[in-house]
Amino acid sequence: MQRFWGLLFYSVLTFMVHNHLYAERLLLSKDCNLTYDQKAEQTISRTDNTVKTSNNLTKQAKKKKIMLVMCKGGYGHVAACQTMTECLSGLYDVSTIDFIETIYNSLDLVKTITFGKANGNDMYNRLLQSGWIRLSNWMYRNIAPTAILSNKKKIEKKMLAFLEKEKPDMLISALPIFNLPMSNAAKKRGIPFMIVTLDADLTNWLLNMHKITHPNFVITINNTWPGTEQQLKSRGIKAENIKNIGFPRRKDFLNTKNLPEIRKQWNIPDNKFVIMIMMGGVGSHLTYNYVKKITRMKNINAHLFVCVGRNTELTKKLGKLKSEPGISVSIIPFTKQISDLMAVSQLLITKTGPGSIDEAIHMQLPMLLDKTNPILFWERANVEMVTQERYGDVVKSFSQLEGLINKYINDKTYYATIKNNLKKHAPYIFDQEVIKLVTQMCPAQ
Repeated sequence: MQRFWGLLFYSVLTFMVHNHLYAERLLLSKDCNLTYDQKAEQTISRTDNTVKTSNNLTKQAKKKKIMLVMCKGGYGHVAACQTMTECLSGLYDVSTIDFIETIYNSLDLVKTITFGKANGNDMYNRLLQSGWIRLSNWMYRNIAPTAILSNKKKIEKKMLAFLEKEKPDMLISALPIFNLPMSNAAKKRGIPFMIVTLDADLTNWLLNMHKITHPNFVITINNTWPGTEQQLKSRGIKAENIKNIGFPRRKDFLNTKNLPEIRKQWNIPDNKFVIMIMMGGVGSHLTYNYVKKITRMKNINAHLFVCVGRNTELTKKLGKLKSEPGISVSIIPFTKQISDLMAVSQLLITKTGPGSIDEAIHMQLPMLLDKTNPILFWERANVEMVTQERYGDVVKSFSQLEGLINKYINDKTYYATIKNNLKKHAPYIFDQEVIKLVTQMCPAQ
């Protein structure tokens, strides 16, 4: 009965929002992107890599094929697959699919109800963009797992048919919830299967995980997030199937930064404390509220980087705000230079998603996590990790904001402590370790 009422409610909700979904196709983005970047999509879409010939027309050996699986419900899965493509494409023919659009397509209730105008990805993104976090938490605790479990045999059958058609030599998932049917399909096809987790709380990744029987299977974790390995072991995953290879991070975050040149490029006064505000695709109202509060603060000498992506309406609203004399503002449209902005920033105000937190940790950038509104249940562990490791603080109310910012600007001892804590984090290993792991499971030609 709970499933019936849940699905009925889900259907009604879908009817209410599908016109917005179809028009906007919103996507959360670590690059503050409010619409899915068509160029980014092209970079991860399936490419048909033909066999190259040398100058003497001698054909080279064909690379083995790896299929990456993600979805556009949030940008983290997309970014992870982009990173893996960068790491593996020198040795393998790497292709990426959106699971919701490619495999789950005909089973997607949202798509059925909206006559193809929207899908589950759109529903997820719209819920978050609208701030319906409590509803999202309820649906992804109750409705989504039930719907997927009831269709697991159909999902497995469709996945197997896809693998038989595309003939990849290995399957890698950067996606939660659907991994049991994917694993079974890969097992029947006789190819290795790997799951690359992206969260500190692996609840969404553990759905029926104990039933995986694939003989050539691993699941990767990031030990920056405490407790992930124990979560897996408690669900029956053997230690030899768990690999700590870190979090997939875009290559531009690994490059050496010329800080004076970046400050000059963005016209940052030398005497300013630089605060970066990055709320992603769900955060237009939050971004505005933070900027409004900060620009009204007196006796603060700061420069704000405000990431707005492609949200032109937010840009217009922000342009109407008047700042106190000590505060200057740079409104940043969609850019691929997020790592540069982080490099010269001294404080990051951001949402509780794992991607932006991991990037800030890598850049040794103290952070304030927004918790002025409810957050997704699987992101609560991110907040706990940041506070326990003392990488930053949490903003639970806007009444705290001025005191926290003053503390980071004026309390040099406190700021130095946070910076020193960030310097102690484990070095980045994903780019090297993912290659080692994949070549062990699926030796390159």
